[in-house]
Amino acid sequence: MNNLPQSNIEISALGLAFALTQKKADRLTVLQIGACDGKVGDPLYHQLLNGAPIEATLVEPIPANFEALKKSYEGIPNVSLMRNAIASENGHAIIYSVKNEGRWAGSQWAPQWASFSFDHLLKHGVLPDEIEQQNVSTLTLESLIKESHMSLIEFLMVDTEGFDGTVVSMALIMEHPPKFICFEHLHLKDDEFIPLFQQLYASNYRWINDRMNTFAIKVA
Repeated sequence: MNNLPQSNIEISALGLAFALTQKKADRLTVLQIGACDGKVGDPLYHQLLNGAPIEATLVEPIPANFEALKKSYEGIPNVSLMRNAIASENGHAIIYSVKNEGRWAGSQWAPQWASFSFDHLLKHGVLPDEIEQQNVSTLTLESLIKESHMSLIEFLMVDTEGFDGTVVSMALIMEHPPKFICFEHLHLKDDEFIPLFQQLYASNYRWINDRMNTFAIKVA
C-alpha cells in the first residue's frame, strides 16, 4: 500500500463540490451562515486563503465574532461579510452566547456555541451565569440574499447551533435552490429529522452524513 497514489480530491464538502462541478475559470458562489471567527474548524477559510475560485458571502451576527471574522479575512479578495442572523422574519432577536471571561476566556470553541436556544449552551456545560444575551439583527434567507446582491447561490453552508433545519428549509423553497447544501444535523431536534430529510428528498437532493454534518447534492 506504500505506492498508493495520493488522493486528488479533498475529502470535505467544498472539495467534493469542486470535484463534482469541475469548475475551472468560473467561481463557486458560497453563502456561509454562522461564520463565527472564520477560522476555527472552517475549511472555507483555508480554501480562500489559498486562492480557490470562490465568491463568498459570510454571515455572522455576534459582534465580537464579527470583528474576529473581519480580521480573519482582511486583505482576502472575493469575500463579503454581513452582520446578521438568519431567522423566520426580519427584525431583531436574542441570541445567547458564552461570556469571554473566567474559564471560557480566550476559548476557541465557546464562541461557536451562540444559539437562539438558552438550553443549547447548557448542554455544552456552560453555566447560566456564564451566558449573556445579544440583541442581533435578523433577516430571512430571502431578504439576506437580496441585500447581499447574490444572483445565485451554488453552495450553502449552515452552522447555526440548532437552527440549521429552518435555514435549510428556507433554501429549499427558493426559486433557485443551491446545488450543494452542507449543514450541521447534530443539534436538530428529534421531530425535525424526518420532515427535513423528506423535504430534501422531495426537492431532488441526495446526501451523505458524518457524525455532525450532512452534505446534500441536488441531482435534478
